[in-house]
This record gives sequence, structure tokens and C-alpha cells, in this order.
Amino acid sequence: MSHPVDLFWSFRSPYSYLVTGRMRALAEELGVDVSLRIVLPLAIRDTTFFERVNPLWPPYLVKDIVRVAQFHGIPIGWPRPDPVVQTPEDGRLVTTP
Repeated sequence: MSHPVDLFWSFRSPYSYLVTGRMRALAEELGVDVSLRIVLPLAIRDTTFFERVNPLWPPYLVKDIVRVAQFHGIPIGWPRPDPVVQTPEDGRLVTTP
């Protein structure tokens, strides 16, 4: 029997990247039927999110994704090219003319 799972996946999310291989393995091993649902990156969905975020969140996010990647033996890196360009100071979106 197939078990349906909706996977909301963003090209920019480190958590999406970290779950991809494990989700494929789960689908193959347990017969999980994965329905991939692509979502826009957070910086696009909520353009002021990074301006409003608690300043403790970004360093925690980095620590957490490194921890999860190490636990699962997954190499970690930022997407190249990054689909979203933001200012490093406050995370505001950089728009091109």
C-alpha cells in the first residue's frame, strides 16, 4: 500500500536540500508516494521576513543545518547560483532593473 506524502520543497531551503535524499530513500524503502510541491523561497514569499527576523535566528539556522548535515553525512553548501540575491547586512532583496 502506498502512503501519500506532500513535500513542500524550495530550491533555496537548506532543509529541503537536507531532506531530499532521505525522502527518496523513504519512498523506495517503504513505498511512500511523494508528491513534490515546489514553493517560492521564503525571501520571495515574505519580502520583509529577513528585515524583521530575530537577530539570533540566522546564526542558529546555520548551526542547525550544519548539525543536521553532519549527522546524516551530507555535504553542505549554499546554492550556486543563488536563486535570490539579498543584501548581507539586513537580508533585503536586491532587484535588478
